[in-house]
Amino acid sequence: MACAFGVVAGDPLATPRLRLVATLDTPPMLSERVSGDMMFSIVSGRSSTLTAYGLSDGSVRWSIPLPVADSAASVDVAPPATVLVSSLDPSLKSDRTAAVDAATGRVLWRSRSYRASQINAGHAALLFDSNLTDAGVSRRYREVDARTGRELWGYQVPAGWTTVLPDEPVGADTERHLVAVSPTGAARSVELATGREVAATDIDLGVPDPADTEAAGAEALVVPNVARQEAAATAGPSLMVRDDLLLVGHDEAGQSVLTGYRIDRLSPLWTVTLTSASTLRVDGCGSLLCLAEGGDVRALRPDTGAMVWTGTGVAGALGLAGRWLYTVSDLAAAYGHWAGPARLIDTGTGRTDLDLGSWRLLNQPDHAGPTLFELVDPESGQVWLGELGAGPHVQPLGAVTDLPSGSCDAGTEYIVCETSGDQVQIWRYRA
Repeated sequence: MACAFGVVAGDPLATPRLRLVATLDTPPMLSERVSGDMMFSIVSGRSSTLTAYGLSDGSVRWSIPLPVADSAASVDVAPPATVLVSSLDPSLKSDRTAAVDAATGRVLWRSRSYRASQINAGHAALLFDSNLTDAGVSRRYREVDARTGRELWGYQVPAGWTTVLPDEPVGADTERHLVAVSPTGAARSVELATGREVAATDIDLGVPDPADTEAAGAEALVVPNVARQEAAATAGPSLMVRDDLLLVGHDEAGQSVLTGYRIDRLSPLWTVTLTSASTLRVDGCGSLLCLAEGGDVRALRPDTGAMVWTGTGVAGALGLAGRWLYTVSDLAAAYGHWAGPARLIDTGTGRTDLDLGSWRLLNQPDHAGPTLFELVDPESGQVWLGELGAGPHVQPLGAVTDLPSGSCDAGTEYIVCETSGDQVQIWRYRA
């Protein structure tokens, strides 16, 4: 096992790779996304704006009034050149989703529909409308062309049913189905690419006590992924989609169990007994599934449920960093800022490949960009930024003068961070 207790954990820093490009004195940025050599941000103010910045010099390329009336909206980039602005505010009586041309700031289309923002932005966007009926909330999903807003398909989920959506890291290509489940266990699987219903059957949800059903939001069998901030209102408390599996937590003969279903057929593949259902987390573990119960982890084969490895003293995986799992020993302390101590674990064996020492994860792991770390040197007060390298090891990029506040995004050439001094700094780290 390698250790990374300081800057010496990386390769010698002959020439710092980190070069400050610009420091922006702007009102607070409420949501930002780096894409290539551009950053798109919602900038707060008396009238909030959607603003595009060129990362090569920090200049404003364009700025328009925020196209949805919610400064808490989120920003995503649908490649190659469409910015999506989305609000989940149910009180809005106006547009909740808008698409903007990334090059010019021209608004391409708007909609009062919500966008299912946990589905990664691509050439299409998944929208939905909710209606409250006597039988519960009904939802109609429709996929639209991200560039034109033209509807590609639509699917009606009956009132009172729960919709379970995949929620994979940015850059993943495994978001292929949504599943609708009734309170009695009737289930339907729908292809996201076509809107075609590919499977319909009954699944075992157990026979919950009515009091347990009322409290389901407070103590879930399957906890939404902290790192991805899954919406519990979208994925029911005991239902989750991971890759090509529907996972169902339920009671069976007085025990809490987790069953994996093949999502395109809704056929059961395996069932495992849970030891601590109220603290269960399920995360992708490379080609495996990691079940975290308290401080214990079991890695299972997704096709059979067979256990491949176990670990103790691990609160859970907070995401894939490269081909390793980034884990912390105290999940509660890690929520929101991912404090340590932290480790990188080999997804295939459960072996700790790197003890990160004082290095802390700086950005949310995804498949599309680099994995960044920060280290605060207590002697000099300097803050070092580093990038995950092969081995694994942390390759120091250089030192900065102002501590990042924890809100950072990065592309293949630039790092952008809000700092503790209420500024936004842009660094170039790769030529």
